[in-house]
Amino acid sequence: MGVFSWAQSSLQKIRHDHPKTAGAIEKLAGRHQFKDPAESLRRRLEILDEQINETNRNLLAAQSVKVRSYLGNTQGLWAGLQRRRHFSAAEDSAQWHWQHLQELLKNRSKVQDELDRLTGQLWPKRLRRWLALFVIAMFLIAGIGVFLMGLMAAIYMLPFWGSALLIFWLIKTNRIGQSWRK
Repeated sequence: MGVFSWAQSSLQKIRHDHPKTAGAIEKLAGRHQFKDPAESLRRRLEILDEQINETNRNLLAAQSVKVRSYLGNTQGLWAGLQRRRHFSAAEDSAQWHWQHLQELLKNRSKVQDELDRLTGQLWPKRLRRWLALFVIAMFLIAGIGVFLMGLMAAIYMLPFWGSALLIFWLIKTNRIGQSWRK
């Protein structure tokens, strides 16, 4: 006798003995049966993505107002005061949108981690991220190493190149060339 059949027989027994309790159990089971936590987290991610996009647009608009107020070619005391006031308000707005965007991104990261934990993708994604960072770091270190080796080789070759250039210059100015010709 499996767990499912045991639960079914228990529910039938409760239904027969206590119909109100059985109705409450079925109501609770029905309410939670269709509520998928992964779906609700996906929906929260969609909402957060929409909010992030809207905040990005608003941040860009605030930055453009800031630039326009800074570059505005207005003369006079009153126009200068207005320009400074608009610039300050635009700067405050841009700063607020930036902070709000950072909060939204942190929330999105937390919700994504919850979803990954729920679906069992947390550690594979973390390992992929760590592996990608490791590969990027290795390429960066290799690039810096190649650059430094090239720089050391160039410094090492300076006396040879200097001697060759000096000999070439002496030949061109006919100081050594004349002694060879005689």
